[in-house]
Parts: sequence; structure tokens; C-alpha cells
Amino acid sequence: KVLCDPKRMMAATGEHRPLVYSFGSKLECDFEKDLKSDCPLCEVHVFDPTPGLAENWPTSKCVEFGTHHDIGLGGYIKTVSLDGMEGHATKKVQLKDLFSIQAELGHRHRVIDVLKIDVEGSEFDAFSFIAKHRDARQWLGAKIIILEVHLLHPSLFTDWIEGLTAFKKLFSDFAAMGYRLYYKEVNVFAPRSCVEYALVHERYLA
Repeated sequence: KVLCDPKRMMAATGEHRPLVYSFGSKLECDFEKDLKSDCPLCEVHVFDPTPGLAENWPTSKCVEFGTHHDIGLGGYIKTVSLDGMEGHATKKVQLKDLFSIQAELGHRHRVIDVLKIDVEGSEFDAFSFIAKHRDARQWLGAKIIILEVHLLHPSLFTDWIEGLTAFKKLFSDFAAMGYRLYYKEVNVFAPRSCVEYALVHERYLA
């Protein structure tokens, strides 16, 4: 994960500490650990409804670096089936749109300093919803977005054409919202279908 000018981007503003939302964990917290190292006062929230994760969070090393929420990210509030961690069965979990999550946490009128997303294909619904409703919800946005895009997720797309069409709309929405790409990296474990991108909002480029 590559942040754009983290010292400046993560500087405290007014009465609020820097705010970080990290969607997708699987008890891997190197990203959150590095953030806390660069910005000890940042407020980190980790979202992952994977069955078994909530039970293991309190005894994991990750508990030092963020607060866990048993919620997933999607385009609207819905329930889906999700495979569990080792030793845990598949179960129904809840996905919510970003606006609903921010409202529940009392962050509706705060800028998210870093928004990290790795949600196995739900990023398409999530950002389509944000782009469509951001003005009505008076969304203040995120300074930096880091996400992994899943072009060939089997539950979403039947072929490359369908996946690339969704990809084009995703980045058209980013451009319309004022985000500019500054980093790209192929996932070496799935080079044909998963690519990580990092974007910064243009108002923070000066």
C-alpha cells in the first residue's frame, strides 16, 4: 500500500484526529500498523464481517492498531453469504453503504483521510452508490482511496468484456468525483484479475 505524502495528508485538522477506514482485513494488519507508526494519533476503523474474525480480533495483534466492526461494504444495505475463516462455517453477513456506516459512527460530517478497500468485488456497487448519492448525502469525501479492483470475480462477471465495462464506469466515477490516480500495482497472486490502485483527491494535490 502506497500513500501520497502521508505526513501532510495525515495531519490533524481542527478538533479531529486523522480518520482511517480500512475495509477488508482477514487479520492482516501490516497496513494499519504502518499507519499508526507514521501517525500515532490517527483514528483507525477496520471493517470485516468474515465469520470467525470478530471472535479472534481481541486476541490478535491487530487489536493494537484499530477498532474492528463486523460490517462489510456494499452499495446498499443487504445480507449476503460469506465463507468463514478456518474452522468457521459460511454464514449470512451484512453489507452497508459507506454513508450509512459513517452515520452510525458519527462521522457523517468528517473527511476520511485514508479509505482502504479490499472487498472481493463489492467495490463496484460501493462506489457506484457513492457517485450517485454523494451530493444528496453531502459527502465530504476521502483524501486518499486505496483499493483492489477485482476484474474477473466469478460472482460478478461472466467474461472480460463485462468486467472491463464495470472497470471503465468505476474510474469514470472517480474522475467525476475529482480523484486522480497516482499508483498502480498488479496483485502477483492473481495478476490477470486483481490490481491495486491508489488515488488522491485533486483538492489535496496543491
